[in-house]
Amino acid sequence: MINIGNRFIHIENIEPREGRTAYAVVNPKSRQRLGTVEWYRYWGKYVLIPLKNTVWDVGCLESIVEFIGNIKGR
Repeated sequence: MINIGNRFIHIENIEPREGRTAYAVVNPKSRQRLGTVEWYRYWGKYVLIPLKNTVWDVGCLESIVEFIGNIKGR
């Protein structure tokens, strides 16, 4: 588990996709997956793919933006 400094979401490594590392975004309390961060080849960058019916506040989104900024180019 990767702690990204947000008590509501954590990151976990999952099976690579598109030949790149992929990550699950998980609620640490319920262990429920909220989405994935994975390589989107059409844009040539990592993106957040939230699961249907998940709710995100600005703090969680900012944490994801910072995380993606730290992993881009891997």
